[in-house]
Amino acid sequence: MKGTLFKKLVAGALALLMVGTALPQGSDLTGIFGGSEITASAETVGGTCGENANWSFDTETGKLTITGTGEMTSAPWRDSYKDDITSVEIKKGITTIGGYAFSSCSKLASVTIPGTVETIAREAFSECVALEKVTIQKGVKEIGKSAFEYCNALKQVTIPGTVETIGEFAFQKCVVLEKVTIQNGVKEIVENAFFSCSKLKQVTIPGSIDNIDVYAFNNCKNIEQVTILEGSRTIQTRVLAAFRDCGKLTSVVVPSSVTEIEAIAFRKIENLKTIYMQCDPAYLTWDFSYGNYIRYSSEEEEKVNVYVPYMYKQGYLNKFKSAFFSLSDADILSAYNVSVNGLVTNGSVVADRFMAAQGETVHFTVTPNPSCIVKHVAVNGNEVANNSDGTYSFVMPAEDVSILAIIERFNAAHLYGHSISLDGDIGVNFYMELDQSILSSRTAYMQFDVPDGKKTETQIVYVKDVLDDPVTISGRTYFKFKCRVAAKDMAAEIVAQLHDGNARGEEYKYSVREYAEYILDNSDDYNDKTINLVKAMLNYGSAAQEYFLNESGSDLANFNLNTGYNKVDDVTAETINKPYNATVTKLPEEISFEGVTLSLRSKTTLSFYFKSDTDLSTVLGDDYPIETTPDGYQVYRIRGISAEKLDNDFAIDKADADCFLSYSPLTYCYNVLNRKSGSDALQKVCKALFLYNQAANDYFDKTEA
Repeated sequence: MKGTLFKKLVAGALALLMVGTALPQGSDLTGIFGGSEITASAETVGGTCGENANWSFDTETGKLTITGTGEMTSAPWRDSYKDDITSVEIKKGITTIGGYAFSSCSKLASVTIPGTVETIAREAFSECVALEKVTIQKGVKEIGKSAFEYCNALKQVTIPGTVETIGEFAFQKCVVLEKVTIQNGVKEIVENAFFSCSKLKQVTIPGSIDNIDVYAFNNCKNIEQVTILEGSRTIQTRVLAAFRDCGKLTSVVVPSSVTEIEAIAFRKIENLKTIYMQCDPAYLTWDFSYGNYIRYSSEEEEKVNVYVPYMYKQGYLNKFKSAFFSLSDADILSAYNVSVNGLVTNGSVVADRFMAAQGETVHFTVTPNPSCIVKHVAVNGNEVANNSDGTYSFVMPAEDVSILAIIERFNAAHLYGHSISLDGDIGVNFYMELDQSILSSRTAYMQFDVPDGKKTETQIVYVKDVLDDPVTISGRTYFKFKCRVAAKDMAAEIVAQLHDGNARGEEYKYSVREYAEYILDNSDDYNDKTINLVKAMLNYGSAAQEYFLNESGSDLANFNLNTGYNKVDDVTAETINKPYNATVTKLPEEISFEGVTLSLRSKTTLSFYFKSDTDLSTVLGDDYPIETTPDGYQVYRIRGISAEKLDNDFAIDKADADCFLSYSPLTYCYNVLNRKSGSDALQKVCKALFLYNQAANDYFDKTEA
């Protein structure tokens, strides 16, 4: 039963140790509980995937990296790791992504394709159902048949202008794809390229397009607007026929560069309601030879509004008089331009139309960049307030309008400085000066992105929770935001950023090692106890890096220390002298004490494991909250053990239930060294943890009772 618990070590948690003195001879628990089967680091596997192409896969992070030059001709990772890949990075130099290379990688969430790749071959990423982000860099020439079909999490994609052909079924049934940006330069979109992309709403056709197959957007039932960009000379019947099954397509934008509209060009778009004509009628040929109507429709249906620039309306009527005066399904409306002021920076403004007639309502959105905030919005100089849903709107006047948004960098918070936490745990303090808008906000918070091995942990500290503890320095008031850091991540860079609604403050980056080295470089300003604690902390962090991350050399937190591990090597079990005292333990017969774990994440945690058919929460009461694991263990955890308390005995003491159990974090270290169990790296962590505790005791002037 016990042998099923914790076959592997999760990074940041030390192995489960038996609390007894010695295990029975031949017990299969020795390796598991003693540490010899602990996995210290992630495995990296790899090999070749082409004549000059190589692959490597990090089994902890799930990242697959392709390097080298030339074509990828094989995909060896598919046999063993297809369902474990979460991201793919293809380095510059690779020229072809082979067919089916990443097909059905069920956890693949992001991929970057460099510009050296010319061809994305058939079904290269098909059925990657978790794929959310695809970056296709300029240089790619061909997106092959079914390359991204059935990528059911992909919401947007940009096709660079170097792509000549978007292949058949390339994005078929990407059912959450909402936005496709096809950049100028793309020549051809072939049959069913975007078949049944049911959430696609807007499509922009560049002027470079030579051919769109009539079925290219077949069954894209939610497309609402098609924009044909400047550069297009002719609106061809076959171009707009590609959208004939798009039941919600209601508007088409015709750019000023167009000089010819073919016969029945709009005829297949049955629900067309609006055409925005931006071209000068003096240079336009519009073929009405098949009848004076724009689409197939009955007279009872809503007419198409053809918006033409107000200065061109008479020109349209004069040139196409016989056609327009007899149009049965359209109205020609004099319209004014809606544009965005070129002075808008730090964000974007998007209006729901390019032109509007006098009296119509125009809606638009203002989206600030990260770390920016909207300060002022105006239309033709008149301020516009945002609506309840965050959008903006105005009634179109009888003139062209220009929308201006003043978007500034979010400067409501300023960093004064950093310090490291020496209050018993490990962390970095960020001292911030905050303006009144942030001080009065109930939702503003500091977000810390903290490396957790090769992953990232997010910590949130709300502004309202630090207001009661201001710090005054030289007459100015600052507020301390503390980020806790695991020992193994002392050398890693923390990213701090203030958030308030959609606004984002400046990013600040710092590490525990940076400030610790600052203290050591300015040792004359600090007492010996502080210096010794900082050194012990760095040594402990380095030991944790070696054990949990398999890091070495200049990556280690103590790399610049002259003392290295000299004192660490001298620590023995006798030095720690903290054996487990089983004689004082009292538990009811129905409760079995199975062991402990010591977790060394940002908060040091000691966990007691029990087995019992009785619910321990009813035995121990609210003072000892119990968690139940999937393996059936009942666990009591003591979290946030500070450095100077690592040698304390932590007890479960419930006299009315005849329960008493006491254990110390350093007992774990004693057992590892006394039994000589586990790897050298594990033993080094335990030695360094002991010295960190001793230095903290000295720093806090802790004496034994």
